[in-house]
Amino acid sequence: GEDWDVFVVDYKLRGADTGLDCIHTARERGISVPTVIMSGYPLQGMGLTEHDEALLRSGELKYIHKASVSIESVMQSLGDYIVAFGV
Repeated sequence: GEDWDVFVVDYKLRGADTGLDCIHTARERGISVPTVIMSGYPLQGMGLTEHDEALLRSGELKYIHKASVSIESVMQSLGDYIVAFGV
């Protein structure tokens, strides 16, 4: 199998799937890694499930609005995950 260290995914993807769909599929397959989702949409417009909201609250899923995305913001989000979960 593939080894993954981190997922950085856009919310809007080609086709019918969203970045959240990809994250859900990975989690269903037992892949749980630091995950950052980026979007030009506000969180409220992304159709988050209760599980997604729980992941955000716990810090397992980080959201970055594209207007404020930078390498620093991605690295900070990943660093927060590492500190919180000892990865």
